[in-house]
Amino acid sequence: MLGGTEKIMAHSRDLHEKGKYLLASEIVNKLVLAEPENQEAKDLLAHIFEQLGYQRPTAPIRTA
Repeated sequence: MLGGTEKIMAHSRDLHEKGKYLLASEIVNKLVLAEPENQEAKDLLAHIFEQLGYQRPTAPIRTA
C-alpha cells in the first residue's frame, strides 16, 4: 500500500505532526500488528494515543 515499513513510518510521522491522529493511529496500528517486534512503531503509536487522550473533553473518556 504505502511501500514498506520506512515509508509507512514516514507517512505516519507526517500525519502525527499535522495533528491527524486518528488516521495515523489506524495506519501505525496495522504496522504494529504486522510487525510486533517493531519498537519504533509501538513508540509512535503510544505517542499518537497519548495525543488522542489529550483531545478528549472529559476525564472519564480520557481514561477509557
